[in-house]
Amino acid sequence: MTTPSPAAAPRPRPVLVVMSDLLFRSKIDEIARRLDLPLRAARSLEQLDRHLAAGLPAVAFVDLETDALDPAETIARIRAAAASA
Repeated sequence: MTTPSPAAAPRPRPVLVVMSDLLFRSKIDEIARRLDLPLRAARSLEQLDRHLAAGLPAVAFVDLETDALDPAETIARIRAAAASA
């Protein structure tokens, strides 16, 4: 008699991090690893668009004081991706 294999659990949606603050970023990385959550990081609008095209994140952390990206533009792109999903 064989035991049925358990159904594969769906992969959790990733955590998206858009920031240049390495200390805060390392804390988020550590928590995501502990919870076994996939992590995506964007340091440019091109990276952000690629990550959003791959699927919506469960949560997005956006550094409002970063000088690498315009926070308002970043948030607008995330909201637009969520609205079209």
